[in-house]
Amino acid sequence: MADSPTLPLAWLKFQAICVVTASLAVPIVIAIIGNAYTDAQKHSEVSVRYVELATSILKSPPTEENKALRTWAVEVLDATSPVRLTLHVKEELSKDGIQPDRSGLDREAIWELMCQMEWKNSEMTKHPECDRYKRKGK
Repeated sequence: MADSPTLPLAWLKFQAICVVTASLAVPIVIAIIGNAYTDAQKHSEVSVRYVELATSILKSPPTEENKALRTWAVEVLDATSPVRLTLHVKEELSKDGIQPDRSGLDREAIWELMCQMEWKNSEMTKHPECDRYKRKGK
């Protein structure tokens, strides 16, 4: 049908233009989608690193010298959290930081939940706590 002599010349030209356009458009679209995926992956990896940095800052004892840094760390956690931190939680984190030993939370239960969650970035499942959880056979 494509090379049929009964088709009008305009139709054959249109068909040729469509084939050329599709041949050019497909690789361009694939490149754009691949680039968007790569950018999203990089952004996710950077976010994981910032969260790790923020939590390490908040685990350190609060001092007058690191007050601004602790505020920044809380803002990083708030910006990357799918659930926004309340003002009270932000104040507590800035003031007291992360102190799991005094929180009364079951550390094993928290890690069990975190390791079972489906994370977009597989870096979380490579965390040593998740490895330890998996070795226990849970």
